Amino acid sequence: MSFSSDSSSREAIQAIQFELWPDCHSGCKFCYLNGTRRVTSRKEKIENIQKTINTLNNKFLMKKYNAVGLIGGEFFQGQLVGVEKEWNSLIDLLNNLLCTRQIKEVWITSSLLFDDYELNDMIRSLNRFNFNELTEDQRIIMCTSYDTVGRFVNDIAGDEINSAVYWFNNLKKLHETFPRMTLHTQTILTQDTIDKLIENPDYFDFITEYSMIDFRYPSITRADCPTATTIEDYRSIMMKRVNNFPEHFFIENRNRFLKFLKVFADKYGLEKVKNLIHQPEMRSRRLIIYVEGAEIEDRWNDTRNVYLPCGHLVDGLCYVDTDDKCIYCDIEKFIENQENI
Repeated sequence: MSFSSDSSSREAIQAIQFELWPDCHSGCKFCYLNGTRRVTSRKEKIENIQKTINTLNNKFLMKKYNAVGLIGGEFFQGQLVGVEKEWNSLIDLLNNLLCTRQIKEVWITSSLLFDDYELNDMIRSLNRFNFNELTEDQRIIMCTSYDTVGRFVNDIAGDEINSAVYWFNNLKKLHETFPRMTLHTQTILTQDTIDKLIENPDYFDFITEYSMIDFRYPSITRADCPTATTIEDYRSIMMKRVNNFPEHFFIENRNRFLKFLKVFADKYGLEKVKNLIHQPEMRSRRLIIYVEGAEIEDRWNDTRNVYLPCGHLVDGLCYVDTDDKCIYCDIEKFIENQENI
């Protein structure tokens, strides 16, 4: 996920991110869980939390990082039952690292797809942070996502209220309850999202009233295709995924994307367009620790090693309707043209 809205902040932050467990009940159609409900045992969760605490207490390792992220799965759909004591110890440690100025940021990722009872679990966790002791350059960031297709697929708790309504209400409640906390929403520029923004540039204003928002284009990573070593491998795997997901999860039409860039720049400014070109650079600033496997793996740096003839990374080939047009080149050309106007 993206956690920063400006390049200066992005360059200042070097983050270590812990994936504690994969358990999640949201059922997003594009998720690697494919609708299955993973269940990590209480024993495993306690072990994973303790491994995370041990790593955070490793001063030699942690001196390289000034931000810590926690990601699931999900934490607040009942996944903390039986491990509340250990979870609270982890949150208290993060709070201490902030208060003693050892780190600048803490990121917690959540789908926000849960009911009021589970929202209260989140609020109890967040209340353990001393927000009033944060300096101007420190942040606690709640990271979430909003997508126009594939995300809001389950009603919650058998209620008639759509899960998207719960998501928005939770976002608003967090904004009101924790005014010192940064809310950060990421949206993937699928074809459906692009079309909606072309038709209505103000489409996401209901989010930006309460949250920062960043946009990322869809791409396949080597986490998705670990055997891809050539441009042809990458493209083949991408097209298989396109065929498996009919809900327009990818950018189907390059010309529509080029039209979208102008609409997007007029609405959000050229800096937001520049953030798109920094997408892989920003990813490379995170060390991902998969606690479940007790392994440290840099998801991006050791996998993003396939390049196009233009010099850009292979994930620039993210248009469905063309095999050889690079989205990085298109964005760079657009930026150059705008700056020369």
